[in-house]
Amino acid sequence: MVLLAMTILISMLTPDNGRTNILFGLVHVVVFAVFLFMAFVP
Repeated sequence: MVLLAMTILISMLTPDNGRTNILFGLVHVVVFAVFLFMAFVP
């Protein structure tokens, strides 16, 4: 639930006009990596 809330919050903060920077991309990758880790390692 926490990862879902973080994903929604980060997605809302990411600009929609296509001018994202590397920081937002890295945050999305880190959240996805944590999700995968928590999905496979109980």
